[in-house]
Amino acid sequence: MAVRKKKRKNNNRMNLRAAVAIMVLLLCICCVGLIGYHVFRIDVIEVEGNNRISDETVIAYAGVEIGENILAISKTKIEQGLISDPYLTLDKIERKLPNTLIIHVKEQPVLAAVLYDKQYLMISQEGTVLEIAGDHGGSIQVTGLGVSAAVLGARVQGPSEYQLYVIKEICAWIDTLSVKDHLISLDVTDPTMMTMKTKTGITIILGTEDNLDIKKEWMESVLPRLIHEGKRYGTLDITGSSGANFIP
Repeated sequence: MAVRKKKRKNNNRMNLRAAVAIMVLLLCICCVGLIGYHVFRIDVIEVEGNNRISDETVIAYAGVEIGENILAISKTKIEQGLISDPYLTLDKIERKLPNTLIIHVKEQPVLAAVLYDKQYLMISQEGTVLEIAGDHGGSIQVTGLGVSAAVLGARVQGPSEYQLYVIKEICAWIDTLSVKDHLISLDVTDPTMMTMKTKTGITIILGTEDNLDIKKEWMESVLPRLIHEGKRYGTLDITGSSGANFIP
């Protein structure tokens, strides 16, 4: 009888010790969690890679706030938030412990401003509508593309794959020209006889996207002289194989 009581007493002590150990463990976990919550709270949010979009706008889209636990930040949540702006995609998030979060983004560059329904569609190289604006914002203006519909964040409807390819090629070529700041528009109504306009009103016959290196030489050798001479209007044909021809 005495042995049974002793065994029962020992079991009670072991149970008590186990309960105390569990309570201590839970208390430690709570303390660590509490300390972690306060130590790893976000105090600083930085944005890298943006140009057109402000830091404040990127942070608002990302849905991250000061005071959140930096270790609990979800990359997926930030990506979903940035979808709100077609210009933005998430590159990566960087945690500088204990309290600085850096959001690295990429901005899609504007390929061209396409005139549609008295507004300008700022499109990307893939033909995605990044913005619908009242002016071209300094981008090359494209006409004759045959746009049938446009939705923000979606690919522009109407143009063929070839038309978008041509625009991409020509806009990239224009960006290499030393006289690019004098150009204002590109007409692709007929891809075999494309034309451009200068800010002074001179029409430039570009033709197709072929032989762009030669056409670049004609453009850069003749157009500056015409501008220096104060020529307004007229037509500069750079499709010839032997040189450019200006018709007043």
